[in-house]
Amino acid sequence: MTRPVDSIAWLLVVIATSCGDDDTGTRPDGATTLDAAATDDAARHDDASVLPDGARDHDAAGLDAAHAPDASAPDATTPDAGPPELPPCPAFDDPVEIGTVATGALDEASGLVASRVHAGVLWLHNDSGDDARLFAIGLDGEHVGTLSLSVDRPRDIEDMAIAPAADGGWFLYLGDIGDNDEARASISILRVREPDVLPSERPFAVTLEADVLEVTYADGAHNAETLLADPEAGDLFIVEKTSAAVSGLYRVAAPFAPGGSVVADRVATIATGRSLGLTTGGDVSADGREIVVRGYGRTASLWRRLAGSPLADAFAIDACEIPIADEPQGETFGWMPDGSGYLTVSEGSAQPIFRSARR
Repeated sequence: MTRPVDSIAWLLVVIATSCGDDDTGTRPDGATTLDAAATDDAARHDDASVLPDGARDHDAAGLDAAHAPDASAPDATTPDAGPPELPPCPAFDDPVEIGTVATGALDEASGLVASRVHAGVLWLHNDSGDDARLFAIGLDGEHVGTLSLSVDRPRDIEDMAIAPAADGGWFLYLGDIGDNDEARASISILRVREPDVLPSERPFAVTLEADVLEVTYADGAHNAETLLADPEAGDLFIVEKTSAAVSGLYRVAAPFAPGGSVVADRVATIATGRSLGLTTGGDVSADGREIVVRGYGRTASLWRRLAGSPLADAFAIDACEIPIADEPQGETFGWMPDGSGYLTVSEGSAQPIFRSARR
């Protein structure tokens, strides 16, 4: 027999169940009440994550951190670094005599480079009228030896240069570029590899084969006494010698073609002015960053070259003045291999060797 209390409890369960079934019906917006409840609950959760001042709690803070700029990534708003800055003019001490040329055979010194292979050895040559030969001279003036080139007698070798070879050695270049009458149909540049080993006897005498390149100016004959070699691009440059206030710069483009013939194009105009006057020699530093052209006066002009720029572009920048010794007829200039200074020697017998040190 069922008790009245049990019957009443059962009736209440049925009524409650019927009411719950009605709540799962469709709402006017088309969502079921259970779906809507879940949505409302999610909305309440979202609302709880927003603080009164608009800042988010720790979950939103993590999202903000994910969208924060990456400090390691390049900033698109940062301006480009721009072109490299031109270094200030370098300063050098006044020339100091460090030695005296000991051989009388070198009496018209016209070109000079410092050896890149043999420390303390300088290579020099005479002006017009001599054979194709180089004198190895110590910093103190000792005659270390003579290097003769097995080529036809040159017309007028006026300067020399040095540049690295592709295989890691070094080439010496001699510019048979003198032409006082401006009448030569072509000029020539001689090239010989700097010996890796020098004979032990003093003074030594060695003869080596040399390459010859014939050069023709694109705009007619010119007199010149300055030969430059670009250690970066491998090009050779000739500076016109003229009484005008400007000199032409002519490029002999690399690669050097032994036995060939090339045309030298004018690629720049150098303002020589009164301070430089007639150009008689020059050199490019081993790192290619400083170019010097000298004349007969007490100062030479130094041009600074920006990294990555063509050598000819350096002459569009104002030159710096550097001191040169008081010489009777100065035509040589050579950088020390490490850039710590430069050397000069004048024409004439038993001439002093001058060195100017970088400050």
